[in-house]
Amino acid sequence: MSETNPQQAGTRVITVKESRLTLPDLLDDLLWPKLFRAAPLALQPGRIGIALFTLVVVGLIGIANTWWSDGPSFFEVVAGTLGTPASRGMAGVSNPVAEALTRAGRLVTEHPLSLLFQGVPIVAALAIGIGAISRMVAAEFSAGVSMAWTEGLGFVLGRWPSALGAAFGAPILIGIIALTLAVLGVVFLQLPGLDIVGAIGFVVVVLLSLLGAALTLGLLLGHSMLVPALACEGTDAIDALQRVYAYVLAKPGRLVAYSIVLGVILAVTIGATFAIAGGTEYLARSATGAWLGEAASTIVRPDAASHPAEPPAATRGFAAGIIDVWIGLVWMVAVASVFATYVSGSTILYLIMRQASDGQDWGELWFPEHVGAARDELSSASVGDRSVRAMKTTARSGGSE
Repeated sequence: MSETNPQQAGTRVITVKESRLTLPDLLDDLLWPKLFRAAPLALQPGRIGIALFTLVVVGLIGIANTWWSDGPSFFEVVAGTLGTPASRGMAGVSNPVAEALTRAGRLVTEHPLSLLFQGVPIVAALAIGIGAISRMVAAEFSAGVSMAWTEGLGFVLGRWPSALGAAFGAPILIGIIALTLAVLGVVFLQLPGLDIVGAIGFVVVVLLSLLGAALTLGLLLGHSMLVPALACEGTDAIDALQRVYAYVLAKPGRLVAYSIVLGVILAVTIGATFAIAGGTEYLARSATGAWLGEAASTIVRPDAASHPAEPPAATRGFAAGIIDVWIGLVWMVAVASVFATYVSGSTILYLIMRQASDGQDWGELWFPEHVGAARDELSSASVGDRSVRAMKTTARSGGSE
């Protein structure tokens, strides 16, 4: 009896090559490592340019009152309000929700005009700038689509009421609740006899206060995702608010953990960009003033220890001012880079929180052309249905004849 050769019997020999497990394979299914793309997506000329322009507009609005009066700028007003002692709870422990409400209330009551004529335009400018950068980042992060700065800015300007609604919606609701509570206090707790009614119905005050405290806590935790939610979904402000608050309630621990990672990324970005800006200034001033002698203290190094024996020429002061403008621009670009990284990280944070809470993949992004395609497809289907119904009607009428 002869033996059968495996090759003659048609048997194939398959060689299995052992593959190595790489770090990207391990991290691919994790969401938090995607936050590390915040800086590469942000540090691009178009996005830094929008961030720089936004910060310039915010700065001009903030110091506008110093142009016609000796009063403090809006930033000094806010800094003074935020520098007040922290609010303490019943046990003497710092309460972040009570602290935020206390400082916001003090800003409204003590500086209403500054808040209205400067604070509101500043937040509006920030909402537009954040929306433009967020849309550009989301398109590249989720869909791999590179958008020009004009496209990103045009996207958010076309939806500016919703962008402002996403930025102002939660603070306005909290303010309405606070105003309602103040009116209830005046009506029911001021007059003798009626105060008993107010005390009995104080449960309504407690419920409204609970809602206000929950809205404040949600705003503290999810404020950075409000405008990015609008930029990613293309919906209205109400939907953006609902989504952000739903994600905060669904995964608060994960949101805090992701926010800590994003904070570390921002800290590294600040250290790197400020180191580059500081090194640039030092090299520019030191190298160009190395052979200028005493003249260096009046033009490129005004803080130098040595001072010339004679007064500087009239043009040197003007030249030193121009040099300071260029050096200041370097620092402004550094700050704009940090701001763009913050917006980029907030956009990625929203997308991964959406997947963690709703299960919707972070690679899914709304585009306006999808609506047109869906509308055309629906119209084609409707036309097809009408044609089929017409054919059926003709057939029935022909058969009856």
